[in-house]
Amino acid sequence: MSTLKVNNIQTSSGGSNSTPEQLANGRAKMWVNFDQTNHSIRDSFNVSSLTDQGAGFTDINYTTNMSNANYCGVMYTNARNTAIAINNYGNDFTGGMVLSTNKFAMSSFNGSSFQDGKIVCVVAFGDQ
Repeated sequence: MSTLKVNNIQTSSGGSNSTPEQLANGRAKMWVNFDQTNHSIRDSFNVSSLTDQGAGFTDINYTTNMSNANYCGVMYTNARNTAIAINNYGNDFTGGMVLSTNKFAMSSFNGSSFQDGKIVCVVAFGDQ
């Protein structure tokens, strides 16, 4: 196997400058935008599949695993509303997460019960 050693990585037009260290440590290693009501992925990076674990519970399975479970996970879910619109949001929602090397387990709660969200966005930062 060959090794490519570089100081910076850019697009062919010279933009989007990044160092290999920035790519290894500071860039999102996974992100996904999906509909939890039918577990359809709108768009994603490093997501192999979603697993429905019941109302309000979803496992986001990684294509390439994380090196440990001490990474930073961030999520948003609109568990209160089912419509996709800029003015449809609920401030009484909450979400929980369990970080594993092979998946991001998450839940959405509408203030009184676990409920699937129409818009769920999740991102993970860490080492792979």
